Amino acid sequence: MKGDISLNPWWAESLLLGHGMTIEEIFERSAALGIDGVDIQESYLGLDPYPDPLRIRVLRRTLAELRLEAISCWFYCDLLGGARVASVDAVIEVVRRYLAIAAEFSSRYLVLANGHTPPGQRPEAGRDMLMRIYEGIAPGADDADVVVCFEAARAGSRFNSPKGALALVKEFGHPRLQMAPDFEAWRRPSQAMPASYAENPGAHQAPPLSIEDFRECLPYSPYVHAKFLEFDQDGDDHNFPTADLLAALRDDDYTHDLSVEYEGWLPEVHPERDPEIEAGKAVALVRRLAG
Repeated sequence: MKGDISLNPWWAESLLLGHGMTIEEIFERSAALGIDGVDIQESYLGLDPYPDPLRIRVLRRTLAELRLEAISCWFYCDLLGGARVASVDAVIEVVRRYLAIAAEFSSRYLVLANGHTPPGQRPEAGRDMLMRIYEGIAPGADDADVVVCFEAARAGSRFNSPKGALALVKEFGHPRLQMAPDFEAWRRPSQAMPASYAENPGAHQAPPLSIEDFRECLPYSPYVHAKFLEFDQDGDDHNFPTADLLAALRDDDYTHDLSVEYEGWLPEVHPERDPEIEAGKAVALVRRLAG
C-alpha cells in the first residue's frame, strides 16, 4: 500500500467517556502505535454550534508535537436529512464551514455521509438534491484543497452504500468529491456478531459485498475506512475478508490512505478487552497485510 495510516481515536471512546482520558492523551497513546496520523472527529472541536478556535489551535499544537498529521476530519452529518429539515443552501453553507475546519488542520480529507432518502421522497429526488449539494460544495473543496469523501458503510443503503456512493461520484465527476468505502459493507455477520445498525435496527440487512465490488470502488477511493471488531490469537479479524481487502489495496495502482478503526470496545462486542492493545493489533494487521 502506497498511502499512510491514520488511526481513528474512536478506539479509545470508552476511555474518554468512562475514565476521563483527554483527547490529547489519546493522541499521545495513538502515536505510540506507529501510525502516520489521526482522524479528527467533530466532538473534539467544541461545536456549540461553531468550533472553538482555541480548541483547534491546541489540537494542532498537540499533533505537531507528536509529529502526527490530522489526515482527515469527520463530521457525522446527513446531507439529505439536513436539506429536508432546512434547505440545500443551508447544507452547502454548513459543509463550507466543515471544509474551512479541515483546511485549518491541513487535512487531506473531509468525511461526510450522503444520508438517506426521507420517507415519502422518490430516490430520484434524493439523487437530484445530492447533485445540487455537490455543485455547491465543489468550489469550496477546491479552495480548501481538501477532498470530500462520502463514507460508504451500509451495503443496503441507496446513497450510503459503496455502490450508491460510487454511482454518485462517478456521475458528478469532480476530483475533489470522492468516496470512502467502509469495511462494514463487507462484514460477514454471524450469530455471535449480527449486523444491526442504530439508525435502522429493524431493517433488513443486505448481504456483504464482494471483493470485486471493492476493487471497482478503488479508483474513486483515496481514503478507505478499515474497521475491526475482534482479533484471534493470530491477530486476524475474521468478521471481514480482511486479507482480500488489504491485498486489493496493496496491489492497486492508486494511492490510498487508510483510516484504521477498532470498534471492539462497544458493550455488545468485547468491552472486557484492553482497547489500546486491540487498536495496536489493528495497526499491526494493516501493516502486515497491506504493506
